[in-house]
Formats: sequence, structure tokens, C-alpha cells
Amino acid sequence: MATFTPTMNDAIECNNIGVSLLKAELFTDALFAFQVAAQLMYPVSQVFERQSPSSPPASPGPVQVPKAAPAPTDPTSFDMLDMVKLRLILLDEIGHSECLTTNCFASAEPFTANLVFGTPSSCTVESIIIVYNTGLTFLLISQMDKALCMFDTSFRLASTRKKDRNAVKVTMASLNNAGLVHHSQGNYTLSRNYLDALSAYILSLPVTTSPGLLRQQHAFLLNALLLQKPTVAGAA
Repeated sequence: MATFTPTMNDAIECNNIGVSLLKAELFTDALFAFQVAAQLMYPVSQVFERQSPSSPPASPGPVQVPKAAPAPTDPTSFDMLDMVKLRLILLDEIGHSECLTTNCFASAEPFTANLVFGTPSSCTVESIIIVYNTGLTFLLISQMDKALCMFDTSFRLASTRKKDRNAVKVTMASLNNAGLVHHSQGNYTLSRNYLDALSAYILSLPVTTSPGLLRQQHAFLLNALLLQKPTVAGAA
């Protein structure tokens, strides 16, 4: 398994590059970076699946990310990674954006992942992060159906990992943003289902001593309370 560590780290690096591109509002480039990350993670996830034939897969398997641009056929090509790295040059020209969306209910912060040292035991959380970041990108460019698909996938994979802080954050953000998407589309019942699930999930978590995570939980609970079906005032 150790031989897959460099490939896994390449995928993580691509994801983190995608985060930088997303913060700079280079959405097409960010989608491409996340696609490369998914393709690099694919052989790693397959190996983890083969290592656990008698138990549920520890990884989400092949990460299906809609293509944002044509990609080289070899997913482990170093040229592929270099191509994404070169796009960071653009960041020096336009700088970074501190706010990716004007919707106060959206969770617009993408997730980075830490590089792996030694022999990894799973690539699940890293794969979840790639899927979520892809969904966030689709949300920010108003491709709502694709965003929902990604958020549903990242929630399904992350929600059972309550001991992993990143998985907890992804679960909350996925439910919040899926509820927001449905609300924006007028699907108020579906929106309420997601937001109620968000509240229930947060209340089921162990008590945290992390001030940052506690603030996030309170913010999401407030979102779930405030994002309601609009009411129409009666005529005078």
C-alpha cells in the first residue's frame, strides 16, 4: 500500500490547488483541478476496496466527478499534475477573493486535506473532501443539479464518521448547502428535510471542546432555524 502514498498525495495536492483556484473564483480551473484529484485517487480507492473484501468498503470507490475540461488519458501522469500547478500562476495576477458567495446561508468554504506520511489506512475522508469541493464549485456557478448530486454523495460518505473532524464539517456543510439549493429552487419540503437532518445530526454529535467547530455548529443550527418557506402576506 505504501507505493500508493505518492499518488494519494498528488491527489491531495491537486485538491488543495483546486481550493486556491476556487477562492480566486477561477471556477473552470478549480473544477479541472478537482477532476484531476479524483482521477488520481481512483487507483488508490480500488486498492483499499480489494484489501477489505469481507467488510463494507473503507473508501467511496471511484470518485465520479463531472468533467470540466478534457483531461489526459493517464490519470497518474506527472504532466497532468504540472498542468494544474501552472494554473496557479494566474493567482498572482488577480489575487484572492475572501467571499465566494453573497448568500448568507451558504457554506462557501472549501476544504483542504493534509498530505499522507507512511502507509495510509484509508482514503475515504480525502475522497469525501474532493467530492464536496466539486459540489461547492457547482453551487457557486449555479449548476444546482450537479451540486446536489455531489452534496448528497459527500453527505452519505461522511455522515458515519463522527470521530473525524473533517468528515463532521463536510457532513454539516453538505446538508446545509443541499437544503439551500432546494430552497432556492422552491422545493421547500425537501429543503426542510435536509435542514432538519442537519439539526438532528449536529445534536447527535459528541460535545466538542473546539471553539471553531462549536461556532460552526451554532451557525448551521441558526441556518436551519431561519431558512424557512417564505410566507405571503394577505391582501389588505
